[in-house]
Amino acid sequence: MLPKGRDYSQHMGEWSGKVGLEYTFSDDILTYANVSRGVKSGGFTTYNSGLPEQLDPFKFEELIAYETGIKSSFFDRKLQLNASAYYYDYRDQQLQGVLYTQTGRVGRMINVPKSHIQGAELELRWRPLNNLTITQSVGYKYGEYDEFFFVNATATEAAKDPVTGEYNTIVYSDRAGERLPFPKWDYKGSVAYDWQIGGWGVEVESNYAYRDEKFSTSSNSIIASYWLVNANLTLRPANANYAVGLYVNNLTDSYSEESRNRFISASTGSPNPPRTWGVRVSYRY
Repeated sequence: MLPKGRDYSQHMGEWSGKVGLEYTFSDDILTYANVSRGVKSGGFTTYNSGLPEQLDPFKFEELIAYETGIKSSFFDRKLQLNASAYYYDYRDQQLQGVLYTQTGRVGRMINVPKSHIQGAELELRWRPLNNLTITQSVGYKYGEYDEFFFVNATATEAAKDPVTGEYNTIVYSDRAGERLPFPKWDYKGSVAYDWQIGGWGVEVESNYAYRDEKFSTSSNSIIASYWLVNANLTLRPANANYAVGLYVNNLTDSYSEESRNRFISASTGSPNPPRTWGVRVSYRY
């Protein structure tokens, strides 16, 4: 039963759209610029804590996105190069935050009144040989809170009573200008080579990804950067609709975490799977 005297209504009707321009310099070079508005639905945090404050709804998230870029190809389209830059202007950005009571803390979704993200991406696809394909992608992004007054988790933890473990002082601070909790850099790439052996097509491929470190607001900790490397071998009979493959994910068997969370009496993490191998069969129809 919901506590009396609190408003749990939630507005869900919003609009989205996009307008843009394109200009073609030649058959191989195109530039573009666009502005779009998007929304993410609001909702309710669903943790089973029994705290009335946690049932308060969080608002819908509004984004005005500005983006410009170029798409190009060279050397008879053996080399494709795309680049883009963007600026995201947020209102009520949704964030995994924390809720403190005297006896503990739990995670809950919150809204940041104003924030922004800016960044750029560069993508490359290259076929130096007819059988060899190389892809590369690198992205950089940085964001800040422009208007945000919220719990200072570090100061609140420091003020906890060492004897009773109670949070007697919940410390709030102006966090405008603070960096948003996501990785600055990410990098992805792949190398694939295919050839014919008798009546079979053979492809070997490796793909890899790097993610920079990021801050977890809920657990008040830094999640380390990581590399992930995968490998695949695929066999395709000539004039057939099926293929058989072997794959290995997380080839180096490295430990890495995607996210962390903290509840009243427990901390959780979401690690990437360890080294995993298997057989894959696909059929095209």
